[in-house]
Amino acid sequence: METVITHISMKLTESEDKIKAYASIVINDSIKINGIKIVMTKTEKLLVILPEAENRKLQYVVPLSQETRQHIDQQLLERYFVLEEALNKTANMKGNDSNGN
Repeated sequence: METVITHISMKLTESEDKIKAYASIVINDSIKINGIKIVMTKTEKLLVILPEAENRKLQYVVPLSQETRQHIDQQLLERYFVLEEALNKTANMKGNDSNGN
């Protein structure tokens, strides 16, 4: 069975924190994974962090192949960039409105 992400929910954060978004995904319309984070590293790279225990010694979600992991990462980062671009366009439009444009 092919892994298909059938739904993505994502909320961008408004803080300057390293966490840029929180997400959940549904795989094959049968499994929902909550608690996914999109984080910015010190080297300005975005990473997808799957749910894990607070002490980071236990991962709750472990893709069993590199291909599945890459598929999850790609889908989530694509959605993040779409939402970020839409947010930036909205902010720019509001900025233009307040300047009398």
